[in-house]
Amino acid sequence: MTTSNWGCRIESTVPSVSRGDICHQNQRLRSRVLNRIGAVVSVEQNKKAVVDYYRTAFGGDPERAVAEHVGDRYIQHNPQAPDGPDAFIAFVHYLLEQYPELELDIKRVIGEGSMVVTHSHLVLEPGTPGQAVADFFRLEDGKVVEHWDVIQDVPQSSANANGMF
Repeated sequence: MTTSNWGCRIESTVPSVSRGDICHQNQRLRSRVLNRIGAVVSVEQNKKAVVDYYRTAFGGDPERAVAEHVGDRYIQHNPQAPDGPDAFIAFVHYLLEQYPELELDIKRVIGEGSMVVTHSHLVLEPGTPGQAVADFFRLEDGKVVEHWDVIQDVPQSSANANGMF
């Protein structure tokens, strides 16, 4: 027997277990799992925290960005960057010194559970095509604790007219 009730898909061949009991247990388990992955803070709150973190940091104040938005650790998955908030601060200062006209334009923000993804256009020097950047952030209690990124140069020409953003 398959039934659906408030987003609960229930498949049961055991007639002695009520559909309501199974759905209630499923919702309790889902709630516990979501709480463990950081869903206590809403996805919208996490998205706002990440956008403010990035805009504050690349706007010239990475210390404030870290103080307000980084948790008790900062795990970095970019193989060219060390772990820790101090490394992030140093990297942002380096970039801003090397490229004082740097522009980071966040095009999209996507969130699910404790994960937030930004899709951005990073231009290091005016007049250059820049890079398409996808940053993945994991948050705990509304604070960034882990980061991955994927970076691709924006080409001068493309095989299609769709653009990268």
